[in-house]
Amino acid sequence: MRVIVNATPLIALAAIGRLHLLQDLFGEVIIPQAIYREVVVAGASKPDADTWATAHWLRIMTPDQEAAFDALLLGLDAGEMEVLSTVIVGFLSKEQALSDLQSLLDQGIRISPRWQAWFRSEVGAAE
Repeated sequence: MRVIVNATPLIALAAIGRLHLLQDLFGEVIIPQAIYREVVVAGASKPDADTWATAHWLRIMTPDQEAAFDALLLGLDAGEMEVLSTVIVGFLSKEQALSDLQSLLDQGIRISPRWQAWFRSEVGAAE
């Protein structure tokens, strides 16, 4: 199985010496380039930086497409936007992406209307 992660699980699991759990659970672990820069490059002076540097199983990926919305409008940083763009453009069909969004909404997960509109525009769905 493959998973795309942002900075939070990388930082938290490295801090407790359990970064390997991502690989154990998912096998293929992908991080967008912006997350790599945020965690590994900018975090090089952190106490657990060597954990990320030796995690050669992390696959670094750059999204093929830029997001259509300014990340700040959605309250997301560059890494979070790259995680979303990587998922949307790289791994899910339009139908899968929209179905997953609807499943989240059906389960009562609150997603702002502005973010939903951005997401639908990214996958090319008609409003």
